[in-house]
Amino acid sequence: MTQLEEAIAQLFQPQGRNIPDTALLYFSGHGLRKNTGISEGFLATSDVNPDLGNWGIRLKWLRELLQESPVRQQIIILDCCYSGELLNFDEADPGDRGKGRDRCFIAASREFEVAYEGIGSHHSVLSEALLQGLDPKNNRARLSSAKFIGADLSGTDFSYAKDLTPEQVKSAKNWEKAIYDEDFRKKLGLPPQK
Repeated sequence: MTQLEEAIAQLFQPQGRNIPDTALLYFSGHGLRKNTGISEGFLATSDVNPDLGNWGIRLKWLRELLQESPVRQQIIILDCCYSGELLNFDEADPGDRGKGRDRCFIAASREFEVAYEGIGSHHSVLSEALLQGLDPKNNRARLSSAKFIGADLSGTDFSYAKDLTPEQVKSAKNWEKAIYDEDFRKKLGLPPQK
């Protein structure tokens, strides 16, 4: 737990003068919730033991760290149970401490909910969605209504485009210098890519 806590602190409170503009924290694992009069959420590493009072990294600590961080753009993705606890807006509101920060929070669950593993997957529902979204084969642009009349397509990569027609492409300048998958190259009457 201390290694993760130290790494998070270094990410959002870096030493020295070269402060990064953007920091991204992605945690996929277990989350715990302690409910002893006051609810509190934790990121749980493999060495936590609630029976011995070791619950993990407090989400309240993470919120406070983010508020004091000099990093201007903070992206936090928490894929664990009770991860919505980080989004405690009463405490997360920087008020007069605001320093012109951009924050993006993505949580797998609300503060009182568990997160789920995908059916037939080795990943959680959130991680599976992120992996699919980041896979370029799943992100084919749908270009059925795109107009390329007079556009210069030199070097444009259409290899993952969907719903593109030869007529659309041929209305542009330098359409033969764009990048296409082999099937679409055949439809355009172009020789195979070298």
